[in-house]
Amino acid sequence: TDAALLHTVRVRYARDEVYTNISRIVVAVNPFKPLSIYSNEYVDQYHNASDRASLPPHVFGVSADAFVKLVEDQKSQAILISGESGAGKTESTKLVLLYASEV
Repeated sequence: TDAALLHTVRVRYARDEVYTNISRIVVAVNPFKPLSIYSNEYVDQYHNASDRASLPPHVFGVSADAFVKLVEDQKSQAILISGESGAGKTESTKLVLLYASEV
């Protein structure tokens, strides 16, 4: 339900877990502060994972999935980043590009 989803996102946000998986969709909530979850260590973790589904939700997970499909299928991939003004779309885009530049 909508209420359950909102509750889950609020609880995770309170723990500085700004990403939540909903099926194959990752919901991101702007933390409005720096977090230490964007280092090269995290890029490597998502790039080298044999089972990314076992890792916590992260924009690097979405990036890794797109990169793997690009290499495996030899077809263009797209990542849709959507949200209201101030939601963090530009920062999410920068993180996708950071991942792509590191792998």
